[in-house]
Amino acid sequence: MAETNCNVSGPLVSIVMPAYKPVYLKEALMSIQHQNYRPLELIICDDSRSDEVAEVVRSFRDLADFPILYQRNESRLWEMRSTARGVGLASGEYIKILHDDDMLQPDCIESLVAVMEGDSEISIASSRRRRVDENGNPLPDILATLFPFREDVVINGEDLISFLADYTINFIGEPSTVLCRRSDLLDFGDGLSVLNGVRVTWVADLALYVKLFKRGHLAMLARPLTDFRVSFEQFSQLGRDKQDIGEKGHVDFRQAIRDLGWYRSGS
Repeated sequence: MAETNCNVSGPLVSIVMPAYKPVYLKEALMSIQHQNYRPLELIICDDSRSDEVAEVVRSFRDLADFPILYQRNESRLWEMRSTARGVGLASGEYIKILHDDDMLQPDCIESLVAVMEGDSEISIASSRRRRVDENGNPLPDILATLFPFREDVVINGEDLISFLADYTINFIGEPSTVLCRRSDLLDFGDGLSVLNGVRVTWVADLALYVKLFKRGHLAMLARPLTDFRVSFEQFSQLGRDKQDIGEKGHVDFRQAIRDLGWYRSGS
């Protein structure tokens, strides 16, 4: 087991996990235990219909040196609403989302918190992410995971909204890659992915991000701090294998930005 630095002094970070698959859950949880940042808390909202996730969490409790709050969703909430429930249960100043099949590098949270603490105008901190297969082996980059900058960078949030309305490609990263402020997410309630009254699908993460970009900027770190797992168990991967299945979500996303008056031509 990697050593942890429990003497880190900083704001409480709440890791929110909208869990529904047990297959890689232990690896995801161990990547939290190996973080060199404290204080942490873990909020797990179990969206599965079996006891398998609960059993993995139960066995992990004996290893964890931070509090864990486990809640079973009474009815299926799906990813974004389950995440929103976890945010409501959290206590931390910052929220670090982690899906049940992804993994964090040991200095992930420490690095992202440092960025946010250093600039109050940053509303999302993220980093390059590494694609890995079912066994955790690195996979080649795809267009979305290629890091488009030479080094760490801060990007104007308003400019990014218009860019994403024209080029709807998620170079920012899946929810497991980002850190943001709990106060911002609480304002969105259970509508994290709702834009202009429309619940956006397939690019739900981008719908959340552009709302945060109305409040501040994006910091992107050049070093990979998250392993994003690509597997057949993923609901999103099943969708990627069906041509054009996500097109309506893309259209809804782009149109909502324009209808809200957030689009700035020439950005």
